[in-house]
Amino acid sequence: MAVFPAALNYILNYEEPQRKYDITADNRGQVCAGVNSLAQPAAFAKIAALNQEQRPAAVADFYHNYFWNLLGLDSVQSQDVANRVMDMAVNAGPVTAIKLLQQAVNSFANIRIATDGGMGPITIAAVNAADTLKMLAAYRQQRSAYYEDITERNPADVAYLKGWLIRAQT
Repeated sequence: MAVFPAALNYILNYEEPQRKYDITADNRGQVCAGVNSLAQPAAFAKIAALNQEQRPAAVADFYHNYFWNLLGLDSVQSQDVANRVMDMAVNAGPVTAIKLLQQAVNSFANIRIATDGGMGPITIAAVNAADTLKMLAAYRQQRSAYYEDITERNPADVAYLKGWLIRAQT
């Protein structure tokens, strides 16, 4: 089964690669290790109020509670799949991450599951029964299409597309 420390490390490689836990400017707000003052103001304020040595544990708690536990990723057998679902949830929200996962399953599996954005037992069973390499390829495709759609609807976001696609394809 997938484990949280590996998923956290995967996320932090994108959100805080230097592991400094500084507070920096980010798109009209502030951010610390991917915790954004605009998207998660209470969590950001709690982390920002801590001294630098205390922030890593608080950031880990944030990701564990707001993403890992919420998504039930400890029930996913593949660490690679869990890492990418958590990464997408951090980037686009948990419901979107799970809808894309469900669409990925439906794109190649012999079963059809609801694309409701809920990580229930049917979704977990379908993901765990799927061929991991096919699952990852289909999820990469869904993530890429999601980001391309954003830029079609919001041309100003095209500046982020290259980075989003690199992240989606890893």
